[in-house]
Amino acid sequence: MTVSAMVMAVALVRIDQRLSRNDQLRSLCAAFWGAPDSGERESHAWAETKRLVGVDQLDMLSFCRFYGE
Repeated sequence: MTVSAMVMAVALVRIDQRLSRNDQLRSLCAAFWGAPDSGERESHAWAETKRLVGVDQLDMLSFCRFYGE
């Protein structure tokens, strides 16, 4: 019984972490969409998203369409 409780606790923590990360990415996409073109906020959102996602080449428009809604 304690093993199953531990497995469930780990699963819940991982789900919470994933939801938190997705919320953070959605916020960055909102900042990207709402920022003036080539502005500092747009550049920051793009850099932060690339850092979180872990890719060098990122098409922010396509990425945010996926995470946007």
